[in-house]
Amino acid sequence: MAYQDKYIFRVECKCENGIEVIYENKQGVKLYEIPENFKEIVYYNGAGKSFAYSSGIILKERADEPLSEKESEQLRSLKDGIDYKEIKDNPSMSYSDITESEMFEFPEISKNILVSPDNGLWAYHGLRKLRFRFEDLQNRGEEWEISANLVFDHRDNDEMVAVSSGRQDILQNTKYTTNTSKSYEFYVYVDTNKLGDKFEGEFASKQKILFSGHIEIKFRRTIEDNENDVMYLFPVELLVNNTNYDACKKLQKNKVAVDFGTSSSCVAVRGENGVELITLSALDDNADVNIYENPTCVMIYRWEEIYEQWKLENEALPLILKGDLDEHKLGQKSVQFDFGYSVKEHLREVDDEQLNSIVTEIKMIPKYLDEGEQISIRPLVPQGKKVVHLVDSHQEQDDEHFDIIAFYGYILGKAINRVERNKIYTKFQVTYPVKFSEAVKEKVRASLEYGLQRSLPLPLRTAKNEKDKPVFQVEMDYPEPVAYIGSVCGKYLTYDDEDPQAQIFAVFDFGGGTLDYSFGIFAPDEQDSLSSDIYVLGVDGDSDVGGELLIKKMSYWLYTSPENMSVFVENKIPFEKPAGETLPDGCPEELFNSSADAKSNVRKINERFTRDIFQGTPARSSEKAPAASPIKATQATSKVMMLKNPSSETASEESEGGTRKKTKQVVKAGQSGKVTLVDIDGKEVDVQVTVNEKVLMEKLTEVLRRKVGDFKDVMNRTFEQH
Repeated sequence: MAYQDKYIFRVECKCENGIEVIYENKQGVKLYEIPENFKEIVYYNGAGKSFAYSSGIILKERADEPLSEKESEQLRSLKDGIDYKEIKDNPSMSYSDITESEMFEFPEISKNILVSPDNGLWAYHGLRKLRFRFEDLQNRGEEWEISANLVFDHRDNDEMVAVSSGRQDILQNTKYTTNTSKSYEFYVYVDTNKLGDKFEGEFASKQKILFSGHIEIKFRRTIEDNENDVMYLFPVELLVNNTNYDACKKLQKNKVAVDFGTSSSCVAVRGENGVELITLSALDDNADVNIYENPTCVMIYRWEEIYEQWKLENEALPLILKGDLDEHKLGQKSVQFDFGYSVKEHLREVDDEQLNSIVTEIKMIPKYLDEGEQISIRPLVPQGKKVVHLVDSHQEQDDEHFDIIAFYGYILGKAINRVERNKIYTKFQVTYPVKFSEAVKEKVRASLEYGLQRSLPLPLRTAKNEKDKPVFQVEMDYPEPVAYIGSVCGKYLTYDDEDPQAQIFAVFDFGGGTLDYSFGIFAPDEQDSLSSDIYVLGVDGDSDVGGELLIKKMSYWLYTSPENMSVFVENKIPFEKPAGETLPDGCPEELFNSSADAKSNVRKINERFTRDIFQGTPARSSEKAPAASPIKATQATSKVMMLKNPSSETASEESEGGTRKKTKQVVKAGQSGKVTLVDIDGKEVDVQVTVNEKVLMEKLTEVLRRKVGDFKDVMNRTFEQH
């Protein structure tokens, strides 16, 4: 091997599991290190020739075993002009998908799932964020410039034109530390749209493709010391499922039932083992909350960063970083948004600035806008736009207008169609309050439709089936109390098969934002003895009564009570007057408005005092579960969705105005105390509030008594007419 006159500019140490450690030096490779688990060493000289050496000769020399003449010659050739040393390090790499982990704090998706023949990622599902961790690489130091590149160059067993990451797709986590200086972490964005384009030609009908390649980590010397550059190659694989309609096998036929609530939302679908509830929460180990009752609230931290992902012209799935207030305060994350329980739990302790960045009662926004109210939100971290106005149409969105129902629909869709669940749902049935006008109802449906659609892989958003009907559908066919009766007929509401007499029903659905009624008959089917029918005879309700609205009323009663009114008036505390309430004598009208400060003061009184009192009411109504769309029921095996109350064994069930399980209370219900409010000049004022729980409960009881009376009147009229 006469290459002594030609320097060696590259040395490759090929290790087990396809890993390679490569040393390069334009002036000739100097001392290099051989990992313990190497299998082969390859030299490359300036004349374009390569020379391979098996690990056997070095292992034999190490064990002092005799070498053949050929092996001895190879060993001399290996050592000629280049020094090496053997080390105990064995470079290693692990990777996982953290896309939903960052958005929902769900567990990351392991490599085993990413390459499993039964799982894998989905094509045309936008960018996926993968985390790569490396051990036993080159020592850290300022003399090294570190770069990375991810390349997929094989499709199943065949070579293909490579799909490579760009520099903007890779980020080194410089804050990643372990007990060694030889560990590294990189975030790599993989574009599944580009991988989806590889389902072409002979691969077009394939249900899935195994893409393989490597990730390269390169250490380049930044100082002129004639040392080697070092590069590591690790094999990477991803199984990707075809999401073109004709070949997609992840599609589910069942509809997802969504109870989009004012204070909380529930999602369910009928699966192989009955009804399955779907959570948006990762709080599986938190016994204080019901993970299937998802609080409908959102907190905005960095609007500009959210909008860059969310804007209409970006067809890809937005990648948005979730975090909570504690992580924000400690600087642990550049939090962009938060939602659900972590927002709700902070409502008791937030200041004005934080409170103004939180949106609750999301479902009611189109109704409030229809009534002429302007609603806005102030991002917690100002970046440019100090105020973002809420709208009820995704088409009206821009950098200062936000359709938050659509955004919440996207959150719902991402949670429902999580990759690791291995199923794709495209049909949704959403319930609605009885008293919503057709215009308001359609705005809610259209906004949710946009958000849910945007959470799907690209081909499925507009695909049509064999009957030329859209694969993706969002229907709003049933008012909430009708959907509820559909979930209990045949299970909780039954008739005797031996004497099948029709059963009448009446539903008093007391939710967070509205009160809804439904009345009807559950009876055997006249044409099919094995089936039954639900006959809805009437619906009614009150869109101005609900748990959240009554909590606001209680706060107003607290403000205007004899014990507190003079204190609030003297401190000039602005407040929002609920619909239907009158001002008592001595209460200046100018203090009551819909300003941000007035709303903020209401919310503070809610969270400090009245919510606890409301949620401590002895008479508690359990929240309904969402029902699927069919209204036909089979007595033996029901075709309508039947849900058991997921928290039926807990001691404290409540209406949609509160959570179903007791949460840790900062202040006991009914306890008097101080609260920091804002006066008409925007200054913070500590106000001592006296709480007479008995009087508040009497007022609340009277309101509920009137509504129950109204319910009975409507019920009697409905059945008399039939």
